[in-house]
Amino acid sequence: TDITLTSDRLGVPNTAYSFNGTSSNIQTYLSNNLQDNNSRTITGWFKATDPVNSKEFDFCVLNYGNTPSSAFKISFYRKGYFDVTFGSQVFSSQEYYFNNEWTFFAMTFDNTNKTFSLYINNVLKITGITNLFTQEFGSYFRVGKNDSNNYFEGSLDDIGVWNRMLTSQEISNLYYSNTAPPSITATIFSGSSTTVCSGQGTSLRVEASPTDNYTYQWKKNGIPIPTKTLPYYWAEASGDYSVEVKNA
Repeated sequence: TDITLTSDRLGVPNTAYSFNGTSSNIQTYLSNNLQDNNSRTITGWFKATDPVNSKEFDFCVLNYGNTPSSAFKISFYRKGYFDVTFGSQVFSSQEYYFNNEWTFFAMTFDNTNKTFSLYINNVLKITGITNLFTQEFGSYFRVGKNDSNNYFEGSLDDIGVWNRMLTSQEISNLYYSNTAPPSITATIFSGSSTTVCSGQGTSLRVEASPTDNYTYQWKKNGIPIPTKTLPYYWAEASGDYSVEVKNA
């Protein structure tokens, strides 16, 4: 209702939705999904308006469940904080997101230990212990508003719902989809002179940035050295040594 097409985070026209903050919303009936306290994941991209024209204190991105004890909501607080609400429990990012910038979010809930996690732009921001009861969920899944008619003002794209908990790698893959991951800068350091006499050796190590989880493969004269996959290597034979660094 009252939504308009807009450009997505990649600048492609008419591939995301714009919400006016007063009446725009999407509702869909999910009769047998997201039941009870089961594991799940919800992801998407938002671009929150700056400045916000609405005078409300709650700007709902998505919501389901109709009673306070079993409702779930992802929303913005008036101060621009990104919040996740489980019934009466509210977990807040305490960071400002009314900035007109496309931002990725992923919320996971693990039913085995009742733990939820919130990722913003592929960075884990919040974790907590909670319950996610939606047992009466023969109701609407709402995007852009909640059942109290608190509307979101801005743009949304690629909202996804899974009936399982995605791994951190799967979340990272979603974040980097259609975008280039950050380039890796790697530098090799020698523990001593790079000129080594017969029968001696020298230690080599690599430092990569930005800090992340990487895999390493040392090579001699361009050929991979079997089993040498740590960020350091002891070189004893003459040759041209290099190391291949990749995201794990």
